[in-house]
Amino acid sequence: RQAADLGLSKAVDFVTDCDDVSNYLRKSSVLVSTAEGEPFGRTILEALRQGKPVIAIANGGPAEILAGCQAGFLATHGNPEELAAMWFEYKKRASENGAALGTAAIHRANGFTIDRTAQAMLTLYQNLVEAPPRI
Repeated sequence: RQAADLGLSKAVDFVTDCDDVSNYLRKSSVLVSTAEGEPFGRTILEALRQGKPVIAIANGGPAEILAGCQAGFLATHGNPEELAAMWFEYKKRASENGAALGTAAIHRANGFTIDRTAQAMLTLYQNLVEAPPRI
């Protein structure tokens, strides 16, 4: 209702439950994820894979996925003022070089593959097995 009162009904979609987010992502310029305590962030990776920058709360999976990514904008607490600040930072960077944001988004998403994840897990387990016992 507030979006309508502010005249933003045609500019903003509030999606709370969706089986296939890809259509929404194609139409969007940025994904804003306000999930608190998100353990991974599959939607975030889907957005990045489509070259979309992401604004998210810096905890759990989003913090790991977006760390060091030029197309990632992390809000520490996720309050409306901070999310708005991230939005304005996104708009500033997009106006300066939006194409670089899309490229950075895709590059970051490409780092999260099944093969990479499996290799990282294998390396972790090998290091644990080979580590000297701790007493």
